[in-house]
Amino acid sequence: LKIPQSWFFNRREKEGFMRDHVGTYTLILLNVVALPIMVLYGDPGSLSLGGSNLSNPLVFISYMFLHNSTSHLVSNMIALFLQGRVLERRSSTVNMLKVYFFSGILGGALWLAFNFSSTLGGASGATIGLAAYNMIISPGRSLLNEIPLVDRIPVPGKLLFTASTVGALQIAVNLQMLWGDSGTVGVLAHIGGIIGGLLMALLSSESSGFGTAIVTGYLTTALMMASGKARLQALSPIFL
Repeated sequence: LKIPQSWFFNRREKEGFMRDHVGTYTLILLNVVALPIMVLYGDPGSLSLGGSNLSNPLVFISYMFLHNSTSHLVSNMIALFLQGRVLERRSSTVNMLKVYFFSGILGGALWLAFNFSSTLGGASGATIGLAAYNMIISPGRSLLNEIPLVDRIPVPGKLLFTASTVGALQIAVNLQMLWGDSGTVGVLAHIGGIIGGLLMALLSSESSGFGTAIVTGYLTTALMMASGKARLQALSPIFL
């Protein structure tokens, strides 16, 4: 079995901090400045996904730039920084943006299907879609190599912090949350984002048979778990 070198190294290794990742940094900037601007000049709640806001189709985009806390924003921006850099430098800015927004929209749509009267905000579905895509297309790429200076020094365990291990961990955690009690976490948006990223990877010209197997296995598992939980909830009144 011949492992493609592109799994471990970017196909287009170029110099330049901003030039290679302009899409990633633009998204981070928009996310950071969005909330203060909305608070000062408008109603942030009107741009969240769900409820009466559905009369405006743009909320499927605007909800991704709303975060309910600093920790929520920071965690999503760290994920966007690492995963966005990997995808954008391996592929292109346009492709990274396609995966980001497709995953975010699909995540929002899946969440909305089961939470019509509630509202949703945050970039988690979009960023986890990037992680799912990178898990298939660049599985051996260490995310620590995307951190300036860290990529130039030997860091213990760097090769363990790869796109495949991080992506697999996120998928496992969200599947567990899907079956368990996720509380206020928009886990269905995460699941939808993962599905979006995997579908984009599957349609990519760089996808392999191995990647197809992972996508098929994940989608089958997710559907089985979602179906099982729905049936259990439907039967629960009988046993109460």
